[in-house]
Amino acid sequence: MNEKNFENLFWKVIHNKFLFKLIFFHIESFEQQYDNFKQYHLENKKKFKEIYSLDWMIQKKQYQLLKCKLLANEYIRIDDNGIRELFQIGINDEEENKILLELIQLLFEKKFLEISEIDCLLIALGCTTNENFQFKKDFKFKKININVIKILVNQPISNFKIYPSTLEWAIGNSDTNIVNYLINSPNLLISENFKNKSLRIAFNNYKYKEEMIQFILERPKLYNSNLIQEQQPISQIFTKKIKLINGSNKLIASSSSSSYGIPDSLNYEKDKIKIFDLNELFSIESILIQNKLLNLNYLKLPIELLDSCSDDSGNYNKISKKEKKDEFNLKVLNILNGYNLNKIKELNKLLAIEYPNEFYEQYLFKFNEPIRELNCQNEIDQLLSWILSTFNINGLKWFLNNFNNNNNNNNNNNNNNNNNNNNNNNNNNNNNNNNNNNNDNNNNNIDNNNNNINKRNNHIKNIQISSYYLNNLIKDKSNEFEIFQFIKLYTSLENQFENEDCDKLIIKYIFQSKNKEQYERVLSCIKCNRFSKILPKKWNQIIIDLYNNNRNKNTIVIRDKETIDWILDNVNNQLLLEKCNYLKTTEIFQFENLETIEYACLKFVENNSNLRFSKSTEQRLLYLPFIKAISECDIEALQYIDNNKIVLKNDLIGPYRANMEENLSIQSTENLIKLTEYLSTSGYKNFKPDCFGFFVEMITNIQNPTYDLSLVKVNFNFYIDKTIDLLIHSFNNSSFKIIKFILDNCNPIKNNTQSFINQWNQSYRLNYLYVLDDDHDNNNNNNNNNNNNNNNNNNNNNSDSKSYKIKFFTTSNSSINDIQFCIKILLKFYKNNQLHLQNLDSSYEFILKKLINYQFKRLIEINYLSIDLLHSIYQLINEIDENIIEHSFFHSFYYLTIKSKKFLKYIMGLPFITSVLKNFNNHRYDDDKNYNYIGYDIKKYLDPIIFNYQFIFHSNFDIILNKLIMNLSILPSINDQKMIQNEENYLFLTLNYNLQYFLEIKRIDLFLNQLDYIQFQLYNNNNNNDIFNIISNSSFHLIFKTISNSIDSILFQRIIIFSSYNSIVNYLNHLSNNQNNNNNNNNNNNNNNNNNNNNNSDQLDYIFNNFKIFNFILIRYFNQQFELKIKNNNNNNNNKIQQKQQQQQQGDEKLLQLQSFISNYWNSVIESFKKQFTKHIVIKYNFHLLFIENNIILSPENLKLFYSLTSNSIVLFNSISKNNRNDPFLKITKSRLLDLIRNKKLNFLKFLYDNGYITNQSVSNEEDDNLLDFLKCQFKNHPDYNLVNWLK
Repeated sequence: MNEKNFENLFWKVIHNKFLFKLIFFHIESFEQQYDNFKQYHLENKKKFKEIYSLDWMIQKKQYQLLKCKLLANEYIRIDDNGIRELFQIGINDEEENKILLELIQLLFEKKFLEISEIDCLLIALGCTTNENFQFKKDFKFKKININVIKILVNQPISNFKIYPSTLEWAIGNSDTNIVNYLINSPNLLISENFKNKSLRIAFNNYKYKEEMIQFILERPKLYNSNLIQEQQPISQIFTKKIKLINGSNKLIASSSSSSYGIPDSLNYEKDKIKIFDLNELFSIESILIQNKLLNLNYLKLPIELLDSCSDDSGNYNKISKKEKKDEFNLKVLNILNGYNLNKIKELNKLLAIEYPNEFYEQYLFKFNEPIRELNCQNEIDQLLSWILSTFNINGLKWFLNNFNNNNNNNNNNNNNNNNNNNNNNNNNNNNNNNNNNNNDNNNNNIDNNNNNINKRNNHIKNIQISSYYLNNLIKDKSNEFEIFQFIKLYTSLENQFENEDCDKLIIKYIFQSKNKEQYERVLSCIKCNRFSKILPKKWNQIIIDLYNNNRNKNTIVIRDKETIDWILDNVNNQLLLEKCNYLKTTEIFQFENLETIEYACLKFVENNSNLRFSKSTEQRLLYLPFIKAISECDIEALQYIDNNKIVLKNDLIGPYRANMEENLSIQSTENLIKLTEYLSTSGYKNFKPDCFGFFVEMITNIQNPTYDLSLVKVNFNFYIDKTIDLLIHSFNNSSFKIIKFILDNCNPIKNNTQSFINQWNQSYRLNYLYVLDDDHDNNNNNNNNNNNNNNNNNNNNNSDSKSYKIKFFTTSNSSINDIQFCIKILLKFYKNNQLHLQNLDSSYEFILKKLINYQFKRLIEINYLSIDLLHSIYQLINEIDENIIEHSFFHSFYYLTIKSKKFLKYIMGLPFITSVLKNFNNHRYDDDKNYNYIGYDIKKYLDPIIFNYQFIFHSNFDIILNKLIMNLSILPSINDQKMIQNEENYLFLTLNYNLQYFLEIKRIDLFLNQLDYIQFQLYNNNNNNDIFNIISNSSFHLIFKTISNSIDSILFQRIIIFSSYNSIVNYLNHLSNNQNNNNNNNNNNNNNNNNNNNNNSDQLDYIFNNFKIFNFILIRYFNQQFELKIKNNNNNNNNKIQQKQQQQQQGDEKLLQLQSFISNYWNSVIESFKKQFTKHIVIKYNFHLLFIENNIILSPENLKLFYSLTSNSIVLFNSISKNNRNDPFLKITKSRLLDLIRNKKLNFLKFLYDNGYITNQSVSNEEDDNLLDFLKCQFKNHPDYNLVNWLK
């Protein structure tokens, strides 16, 4: 069929009403199959017309549905959450990005009024507002979608404006790429106020501070550059009195001219120019940015430092402090008003000179140069700290040239004195006393100088320096030459200039070497002897292991002879002694091979008597060689180890298992055969049970396509108990490879039957069908019977104060193939046993049956097991012996689950299924346990003889379900009177549960059949009066959800026949009464408010979705009651004339009373749910029109509620204005205008202005005259709206 013919046929079918209805009936009645029984509920297969939520359609990726609804202009609930979800589309997907573009354009085209109520750009920027309409970060927003920003900023100017507040948020929280899109938009509005504070906002951008400041500085239109003024004489600036007011950041000028170059028109007090204080300026790393800000006069003056900084002299009084402040700020002004291109450096230098304790170190690290004027001891210490911590060769040279000449000067002075003394001696031989005095003076001078030198050296030695910068030095290879030069010079000054912390840094730097060449290069720079005890003479890879590991490392792994030689050469080295406290006992050594062990034993004895191995040490030395020998199938090494008669640890293999498996996987089958043969011959000499178990697991799980496990033989008799334990563990995990390997080699089930049975009986196995867990999920929708709202009925199942949810127990489907193999292996041995009738071992057969049954039970409890696979396994077992499988309640339960998850849903939702567990205070229903419970116990009613394999898998769904309901629900109420007495309201709850179940699986036919059954039973038992009260409120809830506001549906007609209007109205009254109770409970329990609010919102939606049918029922009920009243009155009055007059009066009275009755009901509903009403619900159901059309009068309180919710809604305003221009809702007042401005509803204000609602016309209330002038005045003083150009 060609495409054209197909299309013609398609439209013929669609336009045929009978075929169209038939198709949709099939879609609705088609039984969808789900993997999870909880997925069967009324919300499945929801009609498209019942889906309103934008965020739901986005989350479920129903983009085409959303597109169709937009094109058809159907109602869609558009809110901040929905827009947020929409803007997350297409972040990493090009196809979704195209969809996003199309959807946004459709939203602006079809839902412009709804969109205009939301600040889409703010949401796209990851911003939301708090209750005071202040911006804050939206933590629900995952990631900014740059594609959305592009779309929004390029919307038509008439649709969209970017106000300064939005740009401020972007600058303070986004990156420069996003801000760039905003500032290049034709919709951008920039105010002078924004320009005054843009740089300050950028400074608060924690993540992109410097990039954003740089970005703004490169775009003069974004900041105020008018702070720069011409250079003034220093004397004029100095006479200005600049002061802080009350400790705030506001500056004023004492004269008409502005302080610090700020023009009067832009005075900070008036326009609040945001400038930086000194600490903020210095927190910016870029010197270029700092200079730029200084050149723009963005530094706050005066700089108040004297009070917070230390005063070296300590003699300043208050007046001198003030003078020093003025003098310091004058110097600052001199720098700022100068033409130096590097003002920030000059400012830093000034600060360092004036306040060295606080700023000198900062200057050194930032500008990498010392200041000659700073020569006090504390300043010299800062200088040394900088030099030594950064390995700064130029700084060290500068220091030696400027501050280390005291030694030379002192020596020169001493030499001069000595020469003078000698000359005096030669010329004045007779003045011996004078000469002696001169000699004494010279000696004293020498001693004093030496003492000074020693003090200075000790002082330098103990200066503390930071290791913070070392990592940068190690990473930055470009400074390597300078670092080497520094180490050479520093270490060449031995006994003259040394520092303990610097020595440690040098050692740490050297030990970061990664290879021999790098280590030797650094080592060659050492020019003194004090490092010799710390630094090893030669490089060895073990240096990295030692230095990078924690102190007191327990073991050193030796891999070669060279490492042993290295240890002997450095045995007294400080590094080894620090890292290895037990070096001399050799307890720390481990060796990878036997050769290194022999070499170590020989060398340690020859070279150092302290390095000897004890017996315990010699055994520990063989651990790693043993592991390596096993991994590499090294028989010779194993023989050597066995001959040394060592005893290995029980868990030795465990820590090395991964590496061993990797090495064994590359071994040939021949090598593995030799290994297992040797181990069997030696009797697994150095193995313990756990090691043996690990070894068996490893050789059976080798992943190598050339490996043939069947050729490998292991003698399990050495560790038979461990073998049985491993086999049972493998059965529990369905590890079929291990099972087959053990059974092929030794078969302990047959050869050690009793031991196997004993260990099997002691092993732990799961037999749980379902479990009860604490219910942390209040939105559980798997069944509604637990939400029974009938206050007159108590369910024992819900009597506990603690809430539980029921979980069905299954295992992962990843083990399906493994279990199949296990069953086939066991069947093979079972069959072989059957073939040898003469030697038939009944005990062996018995345990094989148990094992097959156990594996079969594990199979049927696997989730998502297919029926076809189950059939094949079941048939395979029965072909060998039909009596192997021992059918039980467990089998019936899981057969039903495999057949259909709808059966599981019915069983798991039974009202009293958990009674037995709660009675025994147990949370797990165990198939093996006999509870002997007189109440409801499902095991008593789910008979495996009835619900056997043949019945379940060879009968259709309806037959099985009918039998299931009969046996689990109805017959117990007839045959088990003790249970009925124990379980209160059993019949009521069970019948209602059955009704609800049929509705949830969408089987209206079975629901109606159940109604017929209930009706038949009640009539037979003469309980006609109870028929109207048999349906619970929770059942009514599902019934009306199913009817979905359709008065003509068959289900509704049957319910009306089955139940009275009175009972249904009682249910409707219960809806509002129950909500009042919930509100009271919420006040007492705030923890569940969110969940309750969600449920109550759904309840509200449910009520108004069924408004038509509920209103119909109320009207019918009223008519019925009114007619009964009239009938009673007429029976008491026989006068026909009076009756006729009464009928006319009653007709008028009926209309008034009906209106009052209906209005009272709906007002009570609104009053009950007033906390759950939202703007979207009011708009969705258009309550104004809904109640007017149905002649319902709302109370003033409820009208006020609706107006308060929707006063800011353009959509509702527009809708009402089309029907009633005089509606009170449309009245515009000054207070309403202020409210719209405060809530940032500019689009609404524009809508009102464009449609003539804001004018200067006089109104009855004089206070609201001249609305247009009032709005203009408000806009004029608004930081954003003073820029609008549409208000004329």
